[in-house]
Amino acid sequence: MPNFIRNLRASFNRFREKAFNRLFRTRFRYDVFISYSHSDAKQYAENLKQQLNNLDFACFLDKEESPPGLSLGPTLEKALKKSAVLVLLATERALTRPYIELEFGRFVAAKRKIIPINICGALTKNNGEALARAPWNIINEQRLIWIDETPEAFAQQRPSPPIADGIDKLFKYTRRNVRVRAEIIGTAVLVLLAAFGAGFVIKGQAAEVSKQASLAENARQETTKQQGIAVAAGAEAQRQLALAQDAKDEAARQGRIAEDARTEAERQQEIARKATAEAEKQQLLAHKATLEAERQQAIANQQLERSRRLVYDSDLNFAQRAQERGDVTRLNEVLKNYLPSESPKDQRDRRGFEWFYYWRLANYKPFDLGTTDYVGDIEISHDGKILAAVSDSGTGQLKVWRLETPDEVAEVRAHKSRITDLAISWDGTMLATASDDMTVKLWDIRTQEVKPIKTLRHNPT
Repeated sequence: MPNFIRNLRASFNRFREKAFNRLFRTRFRYDVFISYSHSDAKQYAENLKQQLNNLDFACFLDKEESPPGLSLGPTLEKALKKSAVLVLLATERALTRPYIELEFGRFVAAKRKIIPINICGALTKNNGEALARAPWNIINEQRLIWIDETPEAFAQQRPSPPIADGIDKLFKYTRRNVRVRAEIIGTAVLVLLAAFGAGFVIKGQAAEVSKQASLAENARQETTKQQGIAVAAGAEAQRQLALAQDAKDEAARQGRIAEDARTEAERQQEIARKATAEAEKQQLLAHKATLEAERQQAIANQQLERSRRLVYDSDLNFAQRAQERGDVTRLNEVLKNYLPSESPKDQRDRRGFEWFYYWRLANYKPFDLGTTDYVGDIEISHDGKILAAVSDSGTGQLKVWRLETPDEVAEVRAHKSRITDLAISWDGTMLATASDDMTVKLWDIRTQEVKPIKTLRHNPT
């Protein structure tokens, strides 16, 4: 018997739940009407509708933006009348749109549930400036419970988990109150009908009356139970509100921390900018100082070169006069400052004096270039072993002496025209000549006979 009663009660509850849901959907075609601004929350609204659909909510979402004016289209009017709850996506732009104010006003006039979603603090910004003007002041006057949405979730156009969950809890709480009231009235009507039917049809069946009374008692107990559930739901809603307030306070604290970090970053950026400017200034000054130092060095080098040239010219004149007089002592005093060294750096200044030095080593015996030619140019190798001279007559004659054995002479006709320049390599093994006909020749003087190695035709352009 207890199992039978328990099963009967469960069947009755299922029947009552289905009947109430069918009556609720008959009265309201949509559970939720989503009111939003198409310009900044369209994708967010579509994602919210999808989340609510997953929770078995029937949602209305207008895909087309209402034209400006003071009236709503027939489709919106019908949807508003057939919706149980209005979810207001309160962005800054939505709070300025006339058609959203009209949708909000319709629900206020119908005294139906409104759940505002406070997006990016639009309702509380500037000390609740939006809540101070109509029609949004009704939110404060009726103490409507709103749910805060984070800027990050709105920036991604995807509702955060607390939004759909909060709508679900508040909607169930609202629908449960309606259902409890309907059940109380329905139960009373059923009891009255049962009593009337029992007295009118089966007056003599006391057992049936007792059964109906038992059912009425069960209905009363179930009503009491549902009322207790409603109270518990109210307490849960209050707890969720407290959690939402704590989350709001934490978000404000994090916002202050972020603002302080941004201010510090700007300050550090300004310091870095000033440091960069100062570094560029110092770099420019250093560059100018470098240029000035290079200029001064160039001036100093020019002055040093002039001084060395004056000394060189003076010593050269002195040595020439000493050589002409045959004054070997005076000649040696000058030549000792111009002895050969390992560095090619001094070749330029020593060249003239080396000629006197090597000429003196050969016991002042001149090398004969012939009685008909003038000497055009001479060159002595760095090691003092090779002396080369060219004719100035245009015959292209070249003579080479080994100063260790001056009697050994190599004589060749190097070019068809006058030789304009010659040079001996640093190691005394190669000789190069150039002539008027733009010809350059390179000779190997490591053997006793000087032989051509390569002939290069110089490009006159």
